[in-house]
Amino acid sequence: MRYEVLAEALKVRGTVTSDDKLSDAKIGPPEMTMAIPRPRGIMLTSSSARISGGSLDGGFLVRTTEEPFGREGSGEPSVYLTGYDNAEDAFLDVQRVIVSTAIRDDIIEAISGWGPDAVVVLPGAFGGSVIVRIDSPYGDPSNAGLYPVVDLAPEDIQNTGDAFAEAIDQLIADLAERADTFSKADLEDKAEILRALALPWLRKEAAQHRAMTARQHFLNSAHASAGLIGPNQLITMAELARNLYTDRGNLTRAINRALQDK
Repeated sequence: MRYEVLAEALKVRGTVTSDDKLSDAKIGPPEMTMAIPRPRGIMLTSSSARISGGSLDGGFLVRTTEEPFGREGSGEPSVYLTGYDNAEDAFLDVQRVIVSTAIRDDIIEAISGWGPDAVVVLPGAFGGSVIVRIDSPYGDPSNAGLYPVVDLAPEDIQNTGDAFAEAIDQLIADLAERADTFSKADLEDKAEILRALALPWLRKEAAQHRAMTARQHFLNSAHASAGLIGPNQLITMAELARNLYTDRGNLTRAINRALQDK
């Protein structure tokens, strides 16, 4: 798979079980139902893989079903995973399957991290975006946890860059704390790699995604305000430039480029 450094963190912990072994099992009410994302723009013509949790002999299971979008519940389960003592462990495997599938199908929209700690942007099942954190305590992928940190609705998708940057900021804070822990444990080499290399790179990544969001908002506002600037309008270009502490030529070119890019 791509991103081999995440292989251990994304490895499913449950046991794959065949249909015949479950033929007499009573599957309880679903504890969770989640849709695996598909490439943006083809949702109506592709299948959506849904994962449900239920009870089995006092434990929990995860079942994956491929079914047409809009016809949830019509498909037959294709994979059963068992061996979970609690719903939380089953939920973690649900997240692992979702992220692994997105990586396998090459539909992740952004990823940033250090080793088995990462933040991933996935296309939402219904048009938005979902940001998932892969959290490996002290860099140990065998104990990795996965959880969604942001679920953006389609109308808020233009803010994905900012939300992703905030998730990276949290990752940076966690890794900085880890570097301090390494220093106290006389593991200065590991601490120095984090402080001198990993953290500056992640700060750059966060800044780039914030810039992307700012640019998109500028493009949107340039079109919305096109009729407000000029002679006999609310404000002239010269007045706008003075109030923005820039020169008229740069501002005019920036707005004109925005109008052409949109």
